[in-house]
Amino acid sequence: MHAAGTRPTLYLLDGAEAHDEESGWTAMTDLDRLARGADVNVVVPVGGAHSYYTDWRAVDPVMGKLSYETFLTRELPPLIDGRLGGNGVNAVADPPLETVQGMFGEFGTLVCTSMMGSA
Repeated sequence: MHAAGTRPTLYLLDGAEAHDEESGWTAMTDLDRLARGADVNVVVPVGGAHSYYTDWRAVDPVMGKLSYETFLTRELPPLIDGRLGGNGVNAVADPPLETVQGMFGEFGTLVCTSMMGSA
């Protein structure tokens, strides 16, 4: 555990093909090795395929009310900061735009970045 307020946090979002069991960031990159050497919290949400990381207007009959945007921009950051010594500085990244998955991740990144900036 690090002293409170010393580390920025990087949120790595999957694109459209997010899986419930593992993030593409851990499955297709050497994220563990890269993150180990950085003085940064790395948060890799798992799940939410085709959600665009937004709060849905309609209630899904199976999944209920989905509020990805609220969770990622308002609820999760204070928890990460408090538990892992975050300093309130957040960045969001997603897969490259060259992939179809990246296009959907780009939209989610835009939504979350704008919301984090206004929080």
